[in-house]
Amino acid sequence: MCEKGICGAAVVVATLLSLGGLHAQSSTYLDYDGLTDELRTLVNGSSNATMRSIGTSHEDREVWLVTVADPSGIPEDERPAVLVVGNLAGDHVVGSHLALETIRFLLDDPSAASVVSDQVVYVIPRLNPDGAEAMFASVKYDRRGNAASFDDDNDGRFDEDPGEDLDGNGVITL
Repeated sequence: MCEKGICGAAVVVATLLSLGGLHAQSSTYLDYDGLTDELRTLVNGSSNATMRSIGTSHEDREVWLVTVADPSGIPEDERPAVLVVGNLAGDHVVGSHLALETIRFLLDDPSAASVVSDQVVYVIPRLNPDGAEAMFASVKYDRRGNAASFDDDNDGRFDEDPGEDLDGNGVITL
């Protein structure tokens, strides 16, 4: 069962997104610096958006949170809210693009005015900035996770374990 208004906010955002109102302003994906610049441009151009860092990645990139809401009227912490998170896996940079276009739609499209005035939309456009940045390197590689070291065999040492030849044929494959 949904709390009063929360399901409504989620349905409104999902409906707005399905109406075809999102028209990409760019046909290319943005690296970390490009995404940060575009977010700042959107936020600086609207009184209905704020941006702040909610953390720092292992490679010292900020994880940005954009809050979209009309600051007048009911206090934001008393309104229904929805969270949109993009780019959870490093190789899914399309999620950042869609999150960016969601922000743009909410700020620019008149049909989104009631959402912005009655609800709060929190957007984390790129939850995994380190993994995403690997997709923009000159040699691209698929890094779904972040840069955190991991103790695979729980021996107190990190990232030292080589691959294992499970069937003894001399070949290690994924």
